[in-house]
Amino acid sequence: MIKSSADEVAGIRPTLADLAVLMRDAFERVRSSGRTDWNVMTVPVLKNRLLHMTGRQFSEISYGAHSMSELIGQFPELLEIDTSVKPPKVRLREGGGQPAEAFPARYQIRRDLWNAVVDFDRGEPYLWTGTVALPESECGEAERLSELPTLTREAETAWRADFAASVADGLDDNDRDKVNVWLERQLSTRALPTDVQGTWNDHLRARVLDRLRQWFHDHDIDEPADLLVAASKPADRRDGPGLDELRAFVIRCVQNMNFEELSELRLPPQALLRTERRPHPWRGDAAK
Repeated sequence: MIKSSADEVAGIRPTLADLAVLMRDAFERVRSSGRTDWNVMTVPVLKNRLLHMTGRQFSEISYGAHSMSELIGQFPELLEIDTSVKPPKVRLREGGGQPAEAFPARYQIRRDLWNAVVDFDRGEPYLWTGTVALPESECGEAERLSELPTLTREAETAWRADFAASVADGLDDNDRDKVNVWLERQLSTRALPTDVQGTWNDHLRARVLDRLRQWFHDHDIDEPADLLVAASKPADRRDGPGLDELRAFVIRCVQNMNFEELSELRLPPQALLRTERRPHPWRGDAAK
């Protein structure tokens, strides 16, 4: 493999084997999002994904190639490139993807901590109780709690602008316009071109995680062991019970439990904490 002189000076020795793993993972991330055409993407989108996965360190020059298309050509058994369309498209060949179990499980940020950073529209700070992040209105007045680093609208817009700039070169005019509208109107992820929705989600998760970890470090607080939790595939609720129906069913089950069954009941700690902190009319009556 040819290496540039800059790589030799810096002592960087990238390998094609490492890059093959990254490329497979780029496609695998799209597959995990549920897309049926996960094995096909444009060459610019593939490059953007590699840039994101390597912290903007990826460069085809490091692998002795003068273009992405030339680099992709070094993986004939893994990738197939179609240069008859613009921008060119690249397809992961059948059998090129590793079995799902060969990839590490996908993780997501714990919901209460995720909300503590991104839920700036709530209009109140989130506080860290030592075990859970709660809106200030749900915390006891006597507690001395630390305020978590909730984003401002301006900071979130800056994140969006950084992302838009990072993907602009790899998009055609139509998709670039969609990204600009998404940025200017502060639209949801679904307003983005399909090919970059997953990339934005990855970008946002990484920024939120960095913000949380920096906050715990700055406050000399150990980050919770479950800051990252295994992501589960969303359940298909089209034919399933709604929240009210499910809650009513659980209540009926509890009402029919005997003492031993109630003793075995396990409840989520966050649900217990929300219930404990929520005002109850009967408590007020008892105090009168």
